[in-house]
Amino acid sequence: KKGTFAKDGEPITKIILTGHSLGGGLAQVAHLFLRASDSLANICKDVEIRTVALSAPMTTVLNNPSGETKKFINRIAPYMRNIVFNADVVPRGYGNLDFIRNFVNAFQQE
Repeated sequence: KKGTFAKDGEPITKIILTGHSLGGGLAQVAHLFLRASDSLANICKDVEIRTVALSAPMTTVLNNPSGETKKFINRIAPYMRNIVFNADVVPRGYGNLDFIRNFVNAFQQE
């Protein structure tokens, strides 16, 4: 038998990773790891992997990504979601560091 199997011998066809806040960030990183690691990607090649994160922080920062990295991200992006409630600061924090810093500094000066 070839493939990836559960303890009961049934083939694993889908893995859904999920988590809230930091757990959601870890789920996203695990998804990237399962798809980017050559050995794991080969083992899981016939397994659909999806991630549903709830208010997870930003886990990936890409400054000048290579063409290969862009292809990889475009390939897995449809299988990853981060559901964010309204104005939750945790998932938006990294992208708004300048705003947060200025906000804190304004209160410190008063």
